[in-house]
Amino acid sequence: MDLESVDVVPLRALELDNLEDFYFKDARLKRRILPAVVRSELCLEAAVLGILMDSVEDSRDKKININRKIAPYQCSVFCFSKDEKILLELEDLAAHLTNVIRRSGLTALNLQKCRTNSDQILVRELKDMDQVGIPYSIILENESLRTGVMKLRSRDTGLSETIHITDVPDYLLKIFNS
Repeated sequence: MDLESVDVVPLRALELDNLEDFYFKDARLKRRILPAVVRSELCLEAAVLGILMDSVEDSRDKKININRKIAPYQCSVFCFSKDEKILLELEDLAAHLTNVIRRSGLTALNLQKCRTNSDQILVRELKDMDQVGIPYSIILENESLRTGVMKLRSRDTGLSETIHITDVPDYLLKIFNS
């Protein structure tokens, strides 16, 4: 099975109705030229398999280290509070933040199971997100409602950094475009 094949196809060889539309004038040669087309075909299944094999090949723990630029979801949003009333407010904030992230062109996952008042459940759910290959997790806590500060956790390092909610879309775009 070929992963990819590349061909140069002269337009003269194709059966086109109006071949005249494809000619262009070459200023250097002072004549009209019919260009050739570069055709690339690839086996999508083999390409995806290669990406997935590469993402699990070097993983010592049970997680997919898929490249952050091609991960199906680029971040997940978590809510954590011991107070149920605050947890409800954090859910609203999470829904809003997810919409803001999506409008900026990134993909975000906001699941009901990512809301908890238990440290153990939070750690387990973060590990689950790591295992499915989501490169960043946003953690909203009590402090997020008061000051607008939240944690951005990296799958690759396991470390969290504190950033302001208004900076999230631009900061994530910088990460994913670098």
